[in-house]
Amino acid sequence: MPWEKKLGLLGYIASELQLIHSHNIIHCDLHSGNILQNDLYNAYIGDLGLSRLANDDLKSRAYGNLPYMAPELLSGGSYTKASDVFSFGIIMWEISSGRIVSSEYERYKNNEPRLVLEIWNGLRPKVIKGIPLCYQNLLERCWNNDPLKRPSAIEIYETIKSWKDDVNVLSEFLKPDNAIEIKDCTSNNNIDGSEIYCSKFIDFINKQLITDKQLSNECIISNNIEQLLTDKQQNNELINSDNFFTINEHSITDRRSNECIILDNIAAENRTKELGSIVIRLMNY
Repeated sequence: MPWEKKLGLLGYIASELQLIHSHNIIHCDLHSGNILQNDLYNAYIGDLGLSRLANDDLKSRAYGNLPYMAPELLSGGSYTKASDVFSFGIIMWEISSGRIVSSEYERYKNNEPRLVLEIWNGLRPKVIKGIPLCYQNLLERCWNNDPLKRPSAIEIYETIKSWKDDVNVLSEFLKPDNAIEIKDCTSNNNIDGSEIYCSKFIDFINKQLITDKQLSNECIISNNIEQLLTDKQQNNELINSDNFFTINEHSITDRRSNECIILDNIAAENRTKELGSIVIRLMNY
């Protein structure tokens, strides 16, 4: 699909999302399986069965299609408009790459808890080389780990619209058409088609366990640093002690040498006095 049609498709999806959010509604399960498309490349967001008002309490359980789910949802956070925007960012990646996001996470197919943790820690699909920088910047903003740093749906829509109205920007989108290698997502035989768009309940990450582990690691590091400092201090004390004894040994030796010189001088002086007395006695005699 050429970039001109990709931008048209993305613009329709962004328009639909901002329309949903303008009514203060959160989709809660946005993924490419819920995007309806006709032969004219018009696109519509469907399957609003899980949608909720933005002020509803949606902390009960995490439900959705894991690769499209915002990281805050995986640790018990609420569904928000920003979590829909995260899902939109994943769809942006799929449109740019021509691949299904599940193909990027094949190594976690039999280890869902690990994938949950990795996404929560910032794992994202690898951005395709050669896509326009403005496109890459927008999709990376959409899937930012911090929901407060993600753009709003209306900002996304206005940004994409501005691209289509700017000749210079459009020229950047025309360059990658021949430069990007698009892999057919259906060529991967390891992907189970029945699971590609399967939404389900996802177990929350136990943040307390992660916090305890982090604290444990910090304690280990702190103890190691403390031990290193103690060892260094003890080593310095030993060095200083050795130097002290060496210095004192020299001092004692020097002092003894000085004492011997003084004693020798006293003895010589006494002998001189004694000889003088003997000479005087002999002269008187």
